[in-house]
Amino acid sequence: LALAACFLSSGYLCMVATLRLGDLTGTAPFRYSVMIFAILSGILVFGEYPDWIAVTGMVLIVVCGLYAAHREALRSRALSDSAGMPAP
Repeated sequence: LALAACFLSSGYLCMVATLRLGDLTGTAPFRYSVMIFAILSGILVFGEYPDWIAVTGMVLIVVCGLYAAHREALRSRALSDSAGMPAP
């Protein structure tokens, strides 16, 4: 159990460092994969299925994250166009 806690802590710290240093469009899939694993573990381990309120909240979180990634990509493209640099 202590070893699992160490792995969980180090994984969380690496995730935070990645989110701080990385691009949102590159790190978003990893953030949302946590939600998928939580749903799967809830179903497989506890036999609990998400209700409609939980599904609505998850959809809202994913849609907002995709919108933020899309907005950041457009903003990055606009900044690189105004600076005369090629888009990444």
